[in-house]
Parts: sequence; structure tokens; C-alpha cells
Amino acid sequence: WNGWISSADFPNRVKSSKNLITNTPVYEDIAGTGLMVTFFYPLWNKNRTENFGAVGLDYNLKHLIEIVQTEKVLNSDTFSLLIQSDGDILNLSEKNSKLLQIEGNAKDKSGVTKVSYNILNSKLEGLGEIFEDVDEDFAIFSFMDVDGNGYFISFEKILTYNLWKGDSDIIKSSLYLSTIVPRDEIDNVVNEISAQVDSSFIKNSYISIVFSMAIFIALLMISIYLALRMTKQIRLLSMGLKHIKDKNFNASVDIVTNDDLGSMAQTFNQMAQEVRSV
Repeated sequence: WNGWISSADFPNRVKSSKNLITNTPVYEDIAGTGLMVTFFYPLWNKNRTENFGAVGLDYNLKHLIEIVQTEKVLNSDTFSLLIQSDGDILNLSEKNSKLLQIEGNAKDKSGVTKVSYNILNSKLEGLGEIFEDVDEDFAIFSFMDVDGNGYFISFEKILTYNLWKGDSDIIKSSLYLSTIVPRDEIDNVVNEISAQVDSSFIKNSYISIVFSMAIFIALLMISIYLALRMTKQIRLLSMGLKHIKDKNFNASVDIVTNDDLGSMAQTFNQMAQEVRSV
């Protein structure tokens, strides 16, 4: 903490209380309360030129770990982990440690037992290297277990904090939420989605065909109606000429349009009337 005082970014650091909080690695309390982490908040002299100690708080990770362990993706074969940036895993069960091929490392020091499960120590081919390659806020990789079963593993950076291990300087560390999902579960979901898409496509295709046929029939009927209406005057004139040919000079033609054909029908009626008057 005295090192922070001499750093150029110290004025900006003290503006935010989150930038000052420092915590220890996770350890198992000798009193049997479970996994713990200790948070420290540094105290300064009046002029902020020297560290005068710290306020400490021990926190039991039980509730945080329970939240992570109870969250499931797809089914009970999936599980989530909390992993520190140095690879230490906070909540690895015996079952999952066997799956990931990670052996626990316990050390006693001053009455406190530090328990360490580190993903970098996994005996699975490539799993440790996968975590070493994580340099983003979110990343997804794949790996295989000892039986050849495929899995997807994701890493999401959820927290960045100051870490003090007791025997070194305070360093920046991160906490990742990692989720492991069997490849078969993903494949099942993909297949189910594909089946639904195919079903929807077929259904939508039928609907499109029926809709297109309905539009075609409607347009055909409208076209026939317009065609009959437009040719009605011609058909009436044709019938009138037939009456004249049969020497029926009393014939007349109904005028149903206001265009040239209507004018022609009107002229026909006038001619028929003149013939009748002779």
C-alpha cells in the first residue's frame, strides 16, 4: 500500500473505494466455517503520505458458491465454476474434479488450511492451455474428457480486484465465471432448433402456396370481370348487326360505355332509326 502512494495513479485510485479494496486468496477456515476470503481496506495518515494499517473483514463464500452451483444450463450435467486469474478454482466438487482431472493441493500454514484446485494443473490435454489463452472478457472453447466425450467451456470475467498473497506485492487479479456444458446437450438443442425451423419452413411454405393461389384466383376473377365489362359493348354491337342482317330494323343497341364504342353504338341506333323511317 505504501507503494501505491508513490505511484502516479494514486490520486485517481483513492477517488474510488473499489480501487483500494484488497483481498487474500481463498482459504478454508480452521474453525470449520468453510471457504473464506479476507477483504482489507487500507488506512492512511492525514496527508496520505504513509499507510497506517487497514480494516479487515472475513467473508464466507458459502452463499456465493451455492448461487453458482445451483445455476444450471440445459440440464444437471452442466456446472459452473468460479476461477481466479491464476487458475485457482473456488468451488470444485469431487465429481467435477475427476471430470476435469484436477487434484486438490492442501497446505497448512499458521493454523489455516489453504485449499487449491487449479485449472492449470488439469491432466486433460489442452485444458490448462485453454485457460492460459483467455485474454478477453468472454470466451468459449472446447475440450474432451478421458473417455473422449466433448465439452464446451466458457469464461466470463465478472470482477477485477487487488490480490495480496501475503508473500508478494499486491497485484491485479480477476474472477471468472466458467460454465461447462456437454457437447451432446448443445447438439441436441441445435437439432431441436433445426427441426423446429424445418417444420416452420414447411408450414410457412404451405401457407405461402395457399396465399399465392388465393391471390392468383382473385386476380384471375378480377381480370375476367374487367374483360367481360370492357367487351360488353362490342358484343351488344355484334348482336345489333345480326338483327340488321336478319332485316330486323327495330333493333337497337344498349349503350353501356362512354368511350368510342359507346359512340359507335349511339351511331348504330341513329342509323337503324333512319332506316325504319324510310
